[in-house]
Amino acid sequence: MNIMKPSAYAVKAISIEYIRRSLRSVALAGIIIATILIIVAILLVRQSEWWLVMFTPILFIVFICTILLIAAWYVLHTFSVDVTATQKKLVSDFVDKLTRVSEVAKTPTFILLFRVIRDVVRPSRRTSFVISMTQDSSTLHKDFITLQKNFS
Repeated sequence: MNIMKPSAYAVKAISIEYIRRSLRSVALAGIIIATILIIVAILLVRQSEWWLVMFTPILFIVFICTILLIAAWYVLHTFSVDVTATQKKLVSDFVDKLTRVSEVAKTPTFILLFRVIRDVVRPSRRTSFVISMTQDSSTLHKDFITLQKNFS
């Protein structure tokens, strides 16, 4: 049952999807790096046991990162909202557009991610980052036309 305002519900769904995508790419890169490190560790330990001493801190870091990744996934699952298939498609399309706008504006991903997370954690703010970015990009064309007419 949806007891939140529609705009807060939409912002939360958009934020969770954006964070999920960011986490998925970080997880993929981490899995690839961890797999390579473990394979190299196994190959070198077969040559000499002293390599195990050198790789123990690295394997410990891989273990800690895995636990952090699982915890982040759990928190994401806890905060996620129930959406219909249509809503999921709309949210996915919106996140695609939001990502393209941020790439054009050259906003670093971690800053965009921070602002999106802040919208989820503190939803009581008057306007959220997602809403203000949407409004700014939709009025940008009108503002340019007005400016262009002013120069004529």
